[in-house]
Amino acid sequence: MSPKKGAPQGQTAPRIRPGRSRRAKVLYIVCEGLTECTYFGALADEFRDRHDFKLHITPTPPKPGKTKKFNGYKPRSAVQEAARQRRAQRGVTSAQFWAVFDKDDNPDAALLAAYDLARKEGVSVAFSHACFELWLLLHFASGPPGGFGGEQKAITRRLKQVKGWEGFEKHVTAQLFGTLLGKEGHATKIASRLVAGCPSERCGPAEHAADCSKRLMCDPSTDVHRILLALGVISLPSASTSPRSDNPCNA
Repeated sequence: MSPKKGAPQGQTAPRIRPGRSRRAKVLYIVCEGLTECTYFGALADEFRDRHDFKLHITPTPPKPGKTKKFNGYKPRSAVQEAARQRRAQRGVTSAQFWAVFDKDDNPDAALLAAYDLARKEGVSVAFSHACFELWLLLHFASGPPGGFGGEQKAITRRLKQVKGWEGFEKHVTAQLFGTLLGKEGHATKIASRLVAGCPSERCGPAEHAADCSKRLMCDPSTDVHRILLALGVISLPSASTSPRSDNPCNA
């Protein structure tokens, strides 16, 4: 595997689900970058006991204040690592295996190759265009944002305009995560509308169609909420469709 260089209105909002399930949910998540890694670490700390799940995060989220180099994964290598973990856990039939990666500066061919491998290996993908920070930004957005032209820095600049996030630099601390609490359903409602606006016209509200060939054209979009749905942190209302005209994905 090749490590990534550097640190890496209409509808009812999804509901935060109370209580515990009879059987713990188990998810293995391989992250492309530092922001994803620290976000899911904070998510696990906040919700795992309440919703009875186990989250295995690769690479292991660094502890606050630690400065050691963070080596994440390129999209294909993230899928390969998730597939390796899946093979190693063949006896755990209830577990799910995820690769989390972004458009960033990854070529479309590399992203499509990662998707093809994920389908073959039984690995789920949580993809964001242009970057994972979009998912964080949606917690504070009043509605679906316009296109960013694939510009990761534009999304990060917008996020840093949110009170409390001015000094954000990739690491989602416990303090920053606290500002997201209670807004998961709101972010999911917007993310679902973005996915439903995919030019393929067959996607959404929860995710893109398995064989969607146009997901890389949907700017901005994110389906990170699918992991929260899988963990039981939120639930998507059964009648959660929205007018396609509200979705700003670019064809």
